[in-house]
Amino acid sequence: MGGRESRNDSSGQGGVIGHHSDSVMEIDKQTPLDINRLEEHEKCPNLTVSVVIPTRNRPTWLRQALDSVLSQSYPPIEVIIIDDASEDCHAYADVEALLDPRVRYVRNEFPLGPSGARNIGICLSHGELVAFLDDDDQWLPEKLQKQVREFLRDPEVGAVYCPCKWRDLDTGTVYPRTRTHYAYGWI
Repeated sequence: MGGRESRNDSSGQGGVIGHHSDSVMEIDKQTPLDINRLEEHEKCPNLTVSVVIPTRNRPTWLRQALDSVLSQSYPPIEVIIIDDASEDCHAYADVEALLDPRVRYVRNEFPLGPSGARNIGICLSHGELVAFLDDDDQWLPEKLQKQVREFLRDPEVGAVYCPCKWRDLDTGTVYPRTRTHYAYGWI
């Protein structure tokens, strides 16, 4: 993308995050959690988050997406970048050279599409929760923290998602939220 096109810039709760397994945690339902002071709550489990970023032929945008993940106030235990058989296999050398041990780069020999790349990332992940980020998107710094809080608020929650903000690449203008209606309830 280039020119005056807009780019998804996920809000503080942006994107989708879901359980990696069914038996992730047990919370004493008799003790209410103060979700605004999670780190101080002695019964608060420390949920681990893996982030999966599928990419293909967009190394510049990937770096911006990756920087937004590594700047999270609730840091992920790992970031798995799945290169879906990009045409220039050397374009991602700067990502591979990162010193952050949480970042893992995996290259597919043949393109599987974004869903196939995400599925590979899920299989390779070690976190209790898995979050997805497209290579042309960015997260605000508290995105993971806000979404993990939703899992802790209700142990029956299996997935968390939210709307996003759109930003013009040239001007930096953030467009107002549209009145998109999202599904809610049991999935």
